[in-house]
Amino acid sequence: MDRDGKRAFALAQEVSRGRINLEIEEVYEPGPEPDLKISLLQALLKGDSMAYAIKRLSELGVQRLMIFKGDHSIRELTPQDIAHKKRHWDGIAIRSYLQCDRRAPLIVEGPYKSLLEATYGHLEPKSLKLLFHEKAGPCSLRGLLKGFKEIPPPRHVEIAVGPEGGFSEQEVDTLVQRGFIPMRLGNRIFMAESMGIVIASILQYELGDLS
Repeated sequence: MDRDGKRAFALAQEVSRGRINLEIEEVYEPGPEPDLKISLLQALLKGDSMAYAIKRLSELGVQRLMIFKGDHSIRELTPQDIAHKKRHWDGIAIRSYLQCDRRAPLIVEGPYKSLLEATYGHLEPKSLKLLFHEKAGPCSLRGLLKGFKEIPPPRHVEIAVGPEGGFSEQEVDTLVQRGFIPMRLGNRIFMAESMGIVIASILQYELGDLS
């Protein structure tokens, strides 16, 4: 694959230190991106959890990741950290997209300074918006997905997931005002880095291209 995303099968003709000469045998097009567009609004996670999430979300065909500093995020970033992390996350997204043979890489945005900044003008007006947190009411993802057997399913879903410390009440109120539906996955409590991956997997299986 070249830097423009063009793909080809090739044979190595010569290998030397720092250099490989290839003979192109066949150029091919990668498979299409999923019809279902998934965007994840993810609070900043500690340690290497963000890198792990980016790799797994790339595998699942998620198109967009919006990272923000949550009220309960454990991690604090300086302006220098932000620039470094953005380059690091973009690099992970590019490498993951090459390994997964996707047509386009996961778009990583942020980190935004707050949830308010991340959601102002950055959300799709016609998407299905889902907010997952442990104090949500009785609305379940299974019940919601069953409803799409009777009506056309959405083609764009935006998911909001909090940090290790969860969403603050103010953040929940902000997301509900933005049109997000609070829900939970039964009685299970997932780790912050796993939640978005689990939800994306379910959505791709029920509404997308995992079969």
